[in-house]
Amino acid sequence: MQPQSVRCFALAAGLALGMNGKLCAAADTDVAADDQSGALQEIVVSARRQNEALERVPLAVNVLSTAALTEQHITSEQELQTAVPGLLTVASTSTNQLSFSIRGQAVDAFSYTSPTVLAYFDEFQTGGTTATTFFDLQSVQVLKGPQGTLFGRNSTGGAVLYTSTQPGKELEGYFNYTAGDFNEQKVEGAITIPLAEWASVRLAAEDEHRDGYEHNLYLNIDEGSIDNRNFRGTLLLTPLDALQNTTTIQYGRQFGNQGASKTAGVYVNCPPSPSCAAVELYPPGVPTGGTYPAKLASYNGLLNFVGMQVSQPFWNVWNDADGGHDAQLKEAVNKTSYSVNDDLSIKNIVGYNQVASRDQNDGDGSPFALLTSGTSGTSREGLLYSTEQYSEELQFVGTAFAKRLN
Repeated sequence: MQPQSVRCFALAAGLALGMNGKLCAAADTDVAADDQSGALQEIVVSARRQNEALERVPLAVNVLSTAALTEQHITSEQELQTAVPGLLTVASTSTNQLSFSIRGQAVDAFSYTSPTVLAYFDEFQTGGTTATTFFDLQSVQVLKGPQGTLFGRNSTGGAVLYTSTQPGKELEGYFNYTAGDFNEQKVEGAITIPLAEWASVRLAAEDEHRDGYEHNLYLNIDEGSIDNRNFRGTLLLTPLDALQNTTTIQYGRQFGNQGASKTAGVYVNCPPSPSCAAVELYPPGVPTGGTYPAKLASYNGLLNFVGMQVSQPFWNVWNDADGGHDAQLKEAVNKTSYSVNDDLSIKNIVGYNQVASRDQNDGDGSPFALLTSGTSGTSREGLLYSTEQYSEELQFVGTAFAKRLN
Protein backbone atom coordinates (compact mmCIF):
# COMPACT_ATOMS: atom_id res chain seq x y z
CA MET A 1 0.00 0.00 0.00
CA GLN A 2 1.17 3.51 -0.77
CA PRO A 3 -0.31 6.91 0.15
CA GLN A 4 -2.72 8.13 -2.49
CA SER A 5 -1.05 11.51 -2.99
CA VAL A 6 2.19 13.18 -2.03
CA ARG A 7 2.84 16.90 -2.15
CA CYS A 8 6.44 17.79 -2.86
CA PHE A 9 8.27 21.06 -3.30
CA ALA A 10 11.75 21.37 -4.75
CA LEU A 11 14.24 24.17 -4.34
CA ALA A 12 15.13 24.77 -7.97
CA ALA A 13 14.52 26.88 -11.04
CA GLY A 14 10.98 26.16 -12.22
CA LEU A 15 7.70 24.46 -11.35
CA ALA A 16 5.99 21.60 -13.17
CA LEU A 17 2.86 19.59 -12.42
CA GLY A 18 3.96 15.96 -12.24
CA MET A 19 2.21 12.60 -12.05
CA ASN A 20 -0.04 11.49 -9.15
CA GLY A 21 -0.83 15.07 -8.19
CA LYS A 22 2.75 15.96 -7.35
CA LEU A 23 3.69 19.62 -7.61
CA CYS A 24 7.42 19.72 -7.98
CA ALA A 25 10.21 22.04 -9.02
CA ALA A 26 13.07 21.03 -11.24
CA ALA A 27 16.38 22.49 -12.29
CA ASP A 28 18.34 21.04 -15.20
CA THR A 29 21.75 22.58 -15.71
CA ASP A 30 22.43 20.34 -18.70
CA VAL A 31 19.82 21.96 -20.96
CA ALA A 32 21.49 24.00 -23.66
CA ALA A 33 20.48 27.61 -24.19
CA ASP A 34 19.25 26.98 -27.73
CA ASP A 35 16.81 24.32 -26.45
CA GLN A 36 14.28 27.14 -26.09
CA SER A 37 14.44 27.96 -29.81
CA GLY A 38 11.64 25.53 -30.67
CA ALA A 39 13.84 23.41 -32.93
CA LEU A 40 13.44 19.66 -32.64
CA GLN A 41 16.34 18.03 -30.82
CA GLU A 42 17.81 14.78 -32.14
CA ILE A 43 17.18 11.87 -29.78
CA VAL A 44 20.06 9.40 -29.58
CA VAL A 45 19.35 5.87 -28.31
CA SER A 46 21.31 2.64 -27.87
CA ALA A 47 18.44 0.24 -28.58
CA ARG A 48 20.64 -1.71 -31.02
CA ARG A 49 23.77 -1.66 -28.81
CA GLN A 50 25.18 1.39 -30.55
CA ASN A 51 24.37 5.09 -30.47
CA GLU A 52 22.06 6.17 -33.29
CA ALA A 53 19.16 8.51 -33.94
CA LEU A 54 15.80 7.27 -32.64
CA GLU A 55 14.09 7.96 -35.98
CA ARG A 56 16.37 5.39 -37.65
CA VAL A 57 15.64 2.58 -35.18
CA PRO A 58 12.95 0.11 -36.41
CA LEU A 59 11.84 -0.73 -32.84
CA ALA A 60 9.18 0.35 -30.38
CA VAL A 61 11.22 2.52 -28.00
CA ASN A 62 10.12 4.96 -25.29
CA VAL A 63 12.85 7.38 -24.22
CA LEU A 64 12.84 9.58 -21.11
CA SER A 65 15.61 12.17 -20.94
CA THR A 66 16.99 13.86 -17.83
CA ALA A 67 14.55 16.74 -18.33
CA ALA A 68 11.58 14.37 -18.72
CA LEU A 69 12.49 12.40 -15.60
CA THR A 70 12.76 15.62 -13.60
CA GLU A 71 9.64 17.20 -15.08
CA GLN A 72 7.45 14.19 -14.30
CA HIS A 73 9.20 13.60 -10.95
CA ILE A 74 10.06 9.99 -11.77
CA THR A 75 12.26 8.74 -8.94
CA SER A 76 11.60 4.98 -8.89
CA GLU A 77 10.67 2.02 -11.07
CA GLN A 78 7.10 2.18 -9.79
CA GLU A 79 6.74 5.76 -11.01
CA LEU A 80 8.33 4.85 -14.35
CA GLN A 81 5.24 2.84 -15.26
CA THR A 82 3.11 6.00 -15.15
CA ALA A 83 5.15 7.54 -17.98
CA VAL A 84 5.57 4.55 -20.30
CA PRO A 85 2.41 2.93 -21.76
CA GLY A 86 2.49 -0.84 -21.59
CA LEU A 87 5.14 -1.00 -18.86
CA LEU A 88 4.30 -2.43 -15.45
CA THR A 89 6.67 -3.13 -12.58
CA VAL A 90 5.96 -5.94 -10.18
CA ALA A 91 7.52 -5.58 -6.74
CA SER A 92 7.85 -8.38 -4.22
CA THR A 93 8.13 -7.81 -0.47
CA SER A 94 11.49 -6.07 -0.91
CA THR A 95 12.08 -2.75 -2.64
CA ASN A 96 15.29 -4.26 -4.03
CA GLN A 97 13.47 -7.18 -5.67
CA LEU A 98 11.63 -6.02 -8.78
CA SER A 99 10.54 -7.63 -12.02
CA PHE A 100 9.26 -5.77 -15.06
CA SER A 101 6.21 -6.57 -17.14
CA ILE A 102 5.87 -5.35 -20.74
CA ARG A 103 2.86 -6.25 -22.90
CA GLY A 104 1.88 -8.99 -20.47
CA GLN A 105 5.32 -10.62 -20.43
CA ALA A 106 6.36 -10.97 -16.79
CA VAL A 107 7.79 -13.38 -14.24
CA ASP A 108 6.61 -14.15 -10.72
CA ALA A 109 8.94 -12.40 -8.28
CA PHE A 110 9.08 -15.50 -6.07
CA SER A 111 9.60 -18.13 -8.80
CA TYR A 112 13.34 -17.49 -9.38
CA THR A 113 12.83 -18.34 -13.05
CA SER A 114 14.50 -16.48 -15.89
CA PRO A 115 13.14 -12.96 -16.41
CA THR A 116 11.25 -11.94 -19.52
CA VAL A 117 12.28 -8.26 -19.38
CA LEU A 118 15.95 -7.46 -18.76
CA ALA A 119 17.32 -4.36 -17.06
CA TYR A 120 20.64 -2.87 -18.21
CA PHE A 121 22.68 -0.25 -16.37
CA ASP A 122 25.31 1.45 -18.55
CA GLU A 123 25.12 -1.53 -20.94
CA PHE A 124 25.68 -4.04 -18.10
CA GLN A 125 22.86 -6.53 -17.60
CA THR A 126 21.87 -6.29 -13.93
CA GLY A 127 19.26 -9.04 -13.81
CA GLY A 128 15.49 -8.96 -13.68
CA THR A 129 15.15 -8.64 -9.90
CA THR A 130 17.52 -5.81 -8.99
CA ALA A 131 16.28 -2.26 -8.59
CA THR A 132 18.43 0.49 -10.10
CA THR A 133 18.82 3.66 -8.06
CA PHE A 134 17.06 6.54 -9.77
CA PHE A 135 19.38 9.55 -9.60
CA ASP A 136 21.60 11.48 -12.03
CA LEU A 137 20.39 9.50 -15.03
CA GLN A 138 21.06 10.67 -18.57
CA SER A 139 18.16 8.66 -19.96
CA VAL A 140 15.89 5.66 -19.52
CA GLN A 141 14.97 3.64 -22.60
CA VAL A 142 12.15 1.09 -22.64
CA LEU A 143 12.30 -1.39 -25.54
CA LYS A 144 9.07 -3.26 -26.19
CA GLY A 145 8.83 -6.71 -27.72
CA PRO A 146 11.36 -9.54 -28.13
CA GLN A 147 14.98 -8.35 -28.05
CA GLY A 148 16.73 -11.71 -28.19
CA THR A 149 19.13 -10.85 -31.02
CA LEU A 150 21.07 -8.20 -29.08
CA PHE A 151 19.95 -8.63 -25.47
CA GLY A 152 19.74 -12.41 -24.99
CA ARG A 153 17.09 -15.11 -24.94
CA ASN A 154 15.51 -13.89 -21.68
CA SER A 155 14.25 -10.62 -23.19
CA THR A 156 11.05 -11.95 -24.80
CA GLY A 157 9.07 -9.05 -23.33
CA GLY A 158 11.62 -6.30 -23.85
CA ALA A 159 14.43 -4.47 -22.08
CA VAL A 160 14.83 -1.41 -19.86
CA LEU A 161 18.09 0.50 -20.40
CA TYR A 162 19.41 2.93 -17.77
CA THR A 163 22.21 5.31 -18.73
CA SER A 164 23.92 7.37 -16.05
CA THR A 165 25.14 10.88 -16.81
CA GLN A 166 28.69 10.67 -18.12
CA PRO A 167 31.58 13.03 -17.23
CA GLY A 168 32.26 15.86 -19.63
CA LYS A 169 35.21 18.15 -20.18
CA GLU A 170 33.81 21.14 -18.28
CA LEU A 171 33.13 21.80 -14.60
CA GLU A 172 29.38 21.56 -14.04
CA GLY A 173 26.75 19.98 -11.83
CA TYR A 174 23.42 20.42 -10.08
CA PHE A 175 21.76 20.32 -6.65
CA ASN A 176 18.14 19.55 -5.78
CA TYR A 177 16.31 19.62 -2.47
CA THR A 178 12.81 18.17 -2.17
CA ALA A 179 10.44 18.25 0.80
CA GLY A 180 6.94 16.91 1.22
CA ASP A 181 4.35 15.15 3.34
CA PHE A 182 5.32 12.76 6.15
CA ASN A 183 8.46 14.81 6.78
CA GLU A 184 9.88 13.77 3.40
CA GLN A 185 13.27 15.29 2.61
CA LYS A 186 15.50 14.40 -0.31
CA VAL A 187 18.88 15.85 -1.27
CA GLU A 188 20.38 15.00 -4.65
CA GLY A 189 23.36 16.41 -6.47
CA ALA A 190 26.20 15.75 -8.89
CA ILE A 191 29.38 17.44 -10.09
CA THR A 192 31.75 16.85 -13.02
CA ILE A 193 35.42 17.66 -12.36
CA PRO A 194 37.92 17.77 -15.27
CA LEU A 195 41.24 16.25 -14.17
CA ALA A 196 43.15 16.70 -17.44
CA GLU A 197 42.52 16.99 -21.16
CA TRP A 198 42.13 13.23 -21.25
CA ALA A 199 40.49 12.57 -17.87
CA SER A 200 37.43 13.67 -15.92
CA VAL A 201 35.32 12.36 -13.06
CA ARG A 202 31.66 12.72 -12.08
CA LEU A 203 30.44 12.27 -8.52
CA ALA A 204 26.74 11.93 -7.72
CA ALA A 205 24.82 11.17 -4.53
CA GLU A 206 21.35 11.22 -3.04
CA ASP A 207 19.95 11.00 0.49
CA GLU A 208 16.23 10.50 1.08
CA HIS A 209 14.18 10.21 4.27
CA ARG A 210 10.42 9.92 4.83
CA ASP A 211 8.39 8.99 7.89
CA GLY A 212 5.88 6.19 7.67
CA TYR A 213 2.31 6.85 6.51
CA GLU A 214 0.79 3.90 8.43
CA HIS A 215 0.59 3.88 12.22
CA ASN A 216 1.06 0.53 13.94
CA LEU A 217 -0.98 0.81 17.13
CA TYR A 218 0.22 -2.54 18.47
CA LEU A 219 3.97 -1.79 18.26
CA ASN A 220 3.50 2.02 18.41
CA ILE A 221 5.65 2.66 15.33
CA ASP A 222 5.10 4.10 11.85
CA GLU A 223 5.24 1.75 8.86
CA GLY A 224 6.02 2.71 5.26
CA SER A 225 9.09 4.85 5.97
CA ILE A 226 12.12 5.46 3.71
CA ASP A 227 15.76 5.98 4.65
CA ASN A 228 18.01 5.67 1.56
CA ARG A 229 21.58 6.72 0.72
CA ASN A 230 23.23 6.19 -2.66
CA PHE A 231 26.54 7.19 -4.21
CA ARG A 232 27.95 6.89 -7.73
CA GLY A 233 31.36 7.77 -9.14
CA THR A 234 32.35 7.68 -12.83
CA LEU A 235 35.88 8.07 -14.21
CA LEU A 236 36.35 8.81 -17.93
CA LEU A 237 39.75 8.31 -19.57
CA THR A 238 40.53 9.18 -23.20
CA PRO A 239 44.32 8.83 -23.56
CA LEU A 240 43.94 8.44 -27.35
CA ASP A 241 41.36 9.85 -29.72
CA ALA A 242 40.40 6.32 -30.68
CA LEU A 243 40.43 4.90 -27.14
CA GLN A 244 37.88 5.56 -24.38
CA ASN A 245 37.63 3.91 -20.98
CA THR A 246 34.78 4.50 -18.49
CA THR A 247 34.57 3.04 -14.99
CA THR A 248 31.43 3.46 -12.86
CA ILE A 249 31.16 2.43 -9.21
CA GLN A 250 27.87 2.59 -7.33
CA TYR A 251 27.06 1.91 -3.69
CA GLY A 252 23.76 2.19 -1.87
CA ARG A 253 22.10 1.45 1.48
CA GLN A 254 18.35 1.34 1.94
CA PHE A 255 16.56 1.23 5.29
CA GLY A 256 13.09 1.99 6.63
CA ASN A 257 9.86 0.09 7.27
CA GLN A 258 7.74 -1.22 4.43
CA GLY A 259 4.00 -0.76 4.28
CA ALA A 260 2.06 -3.17 6.51
CA SER A 261 -0.84 -5.46 5.58
CA LYS A 262 -4.13 -6.21 7.30
CA THR A 263 -6.27 -9.24 8.02
CA ALA A 264 -9.46 -8.60 6.07
CA GLY A 265 -11.55 -11.53 7.31
CA VAL A 266 -11.52 -14.77 9.29
CA TYR A 267 -13.24 -18.09 8.63
CA VAL A 268 -13.67 -20.43 11.64
CA ASN A 269 -14.25 -24.06 10.71
CA CYS A 270 -16.65 -24.82 13.53
CA PRO A 271 -20.45 -25.44 13.36
CA PRO A 272 -22.62 -23.09 15.45
CA SER A 273 -22.99 -24.58 18.92
CA PRO A 274 -22.42 -23.60 22.57
CA SER A 275 -19.21 -25.62 22.57
CA CYS A 276 -17.80 -23.44 19.80
CA ALA A 277 -18.30 -20.13 21.59
CA ALA A 278 -14.78 -20.15 22.97
CA VAL A 279 -13.42 -21.29 19.61
CA GLU A 280 -15.12 -18.40 17.78
CA LEU A 281 -13.68 -15.95 20.28
CA TYR A 282 -10.22 -17.49 20.45
CA PRO A 283 -9.72 -19.86 17.48
CA PRO A 284 -7.25 -22.70 18.11
CA GLY A 285 -3.63 -21.65 17.67
CA VAL A 286 -4.25 -17.96 18.42
CA PRO A 287 -2.13 -17.09 21.48
CA THR A 288 -3.22 -14.47 23.99
CA GLY A 289 0.35 -13.59 24.97
CA GLY A 290 2.54 -12.06 22.31
CA THR A 291 4.79 -9.01 22.55
CA TYR A 292 2.26 -6.99 24.55
CA PRO A 293 -0.12 -9.41 26.40
CA ALA A 294 -2.34 -6.67 27.81
CA LYS A 295 -2.93 -5.11 24.39
CA LEU A 296 -3.57 -8.50 22.80
CA ALA A 297 -6.08 -9.46 25.50
CA SER A 298 -7.94 -6.14 25.01
CA TYR A 299 -8.71 -7.09 21.39
CA ASN A 300 -10.94 -9.88 22.82
CA GLY A 301 -9.98 -12.54 20.30
CA LEU A 302 -9.33 -12.66 16.57
CA LEU A 303 -12.94 -12.36 15.39
CA ASN A 304 -13.70 -9.37 17.61
CA PHE A 305 -10.40 -7.80 16.54
CA VAL A 306 -11.34 -7.98 12.84
CA GLY A 307 -14.68 -6.35 13.59
CA MET A 308 -12.99 -3.58 15.58
CA GLN A 309 -10.41 -3.00 12.83
CA VAL A 310 -13.09 -2.22 10.23
CA SER A 311 -14.31 0.79 12.22
CA GLN A 312 -10.82 2.29 12.62
CA PRO A 313 -9.00 4.74 10.25
CA PHE A 314 -7.71 3.07 7.10
CA TRP A 315 -4.01 3.81 7.71
CA ASN A 316 -4.03 2.25 11.20
CA VAL A 317 -2.50 -1.25 11.41
CA TRP A 318 -1.89 -3.78 14.20
CA ASN A 319 1.00 -5.98 13.01
CA ASP A 320 3.04 -7.89 15.61
CA ALA A 321 6.18 -7.64 13.42
CA ASP A 322 7.49 -4.45 11.85
CA GLY A 323 8.32 -4.15 8.15
CA GLY A 324 12.01 -3.45 8.71
CA HIS A 325 14.00 -3.21 5.45
CA ASP A 326 17.79 -3.40 5.22
CA ALA A 327 19.43 -3.61 1.78
CA GLN A 328 22.84 -3.01 0.28
CA LEU A 329 23.84 -2.48 -3.36
CA LYS A 330 27.36 -2.76 -4.79
CA GLU A 331 27.94 -2.35 -8.51
CA ALA A 332 30.92 -1.73 -10.78
CA VAL A 333 30.99 -1.42 -14.58
CA ASN A 334 33.95 -0.85 -16.89
CA LYS A 335 33.58 -0.09 -20.59
CA THR A 336 36.53 0.14 -22.98
CA SER A 337 36.04 1.04 -26.63
CA TYR A 338 38.60 1.36 -29.41
CA SER A 339 37.99 2.53 -32.97
CA VAL A 340 40.27 0.51 -35.23
CA ASN A 341 39.15 2.42 -38.33
CA ASP A 342 36.01 3.89 -39.85
CA ASP A 343 34.62 0.39 -40.47
CA LEU A 344 35.47 -1.39 -37.22
CA SER A 345 35.28 -0.66 -33.50
CA ILE A 346 35.85 -2.94 -30.50
CA LYS A 347 34.09 -2.62 -27.15
CA ASN A 348 34.54 -4.61 -23.95
CA ILE A 349 32.04 -4.43 -21.07
CA VAL A 350 32.82 -6.05 -17.72
CA GLY A 351 30.54 -5.74 -14.71
CA TYR A 352 29.91 -6.86 -11.16
CA ASN A 353 26.68 -6.51 -9.21
CA GLN A 354 25.77 -7.59 -5.67
CA VAL A 355 22.46 -6.92 -3.95
CA ALA A 356 21.45 -8.25 -0.54
CA SER A 357 18.27 -7.30 1.30
CA ARG A 358 16.54 -8.49 4.45
CA ASP A 359 12.90 -7.68 5.10
CA GLN A 360 10.73 -8.26 8.15
CA ASN A 361 7.11 -8.91 7.34
CA ASP A 362 3.95 -9.81 9.24
CA GLY A 363 2.43 -12.35 6.90
CA ASP A 364 -0.98 -12.53 8.60
CA GLY A 365 -1.45 -8.77 9.07
CA SER A 366 -2.65 -9.01 12.67
CA PRO A 367 -1.28 -8.72 16.24
CA PHE A 368 -1.81 -12.47 16.68
CA ALA A 369 1.09 -14.79 15.79
CA LEU A 370 -0.85 -16.86 13.25
CA LEU A 371 2.10 -17.37 10.90
CA THR A 372 5.30 -17.79 12.88
CA SER A 373 7.63 -19.30 10.27
CA GLY A 374 10.31 -16.89 9.15
CA THR A 375 8.41 -13.61 8.95
CA SER A 376 6.49 -12.88 12.15
CA GLY A 377 5.77 -14.09 15.63
CA THR A 378 8.66 -15.68 17.52
CA SER A 379 10.99 -15.91 14.49
CA ARG A 380 12.54 -12.60 13.38
CA GLU A 381 14.82 -13.74 10.57
CA GLY A 382 12.64 -12.17 7.89
CA LEU A 383 13.00 -12.66 4.15
CA LEU A 384 16.52 -12.65 2.71
CA TYR A 385 17.18 -11.94 -0.97
CA SER A 386 20.64 -12.01 -2.44
CA THR A 387 21.99 -11.82 -5.99
CA GLU A 388 25.59 -11.71 -7.20
CA GLN A 389 26.52 -11.29 -10.84
CA TYR A 390 29.65 -11.24 -12.96
CA SER A 391 29.61 -10.32 -16.63
CA GLU A 392 32.12 -10.11 -19.48
CA GLU A 393 31.00 -9.06 -22.97
CA LEU A 394 33.19 -8.41 -26.01
CA GLN A 395 31.64 -6.62 -28.98
CA PHE A 396 32.82 -6.08 -32.54
CA VAL A 397 30.83 -3.45 -34.44
CA GLY A 398 31.41 -2.37 -38.01
CA THR A 399 30.56 -2.59 -41.68
CA ALA A 400 31.91 -4.60 -44.59
CA PHE A 401 31.35 -5.28 -48.27
CA ALA A 402 30.94 -1.63 -49.16
CA LYS A 403 28.68 -1.13 -46.11
CA ARG A 404 26.19 -3.76 -47.32
CA LEU A 405 26.91 -5.75 -44.14
CA ASN A 406 26.37 -4.04 -40.78
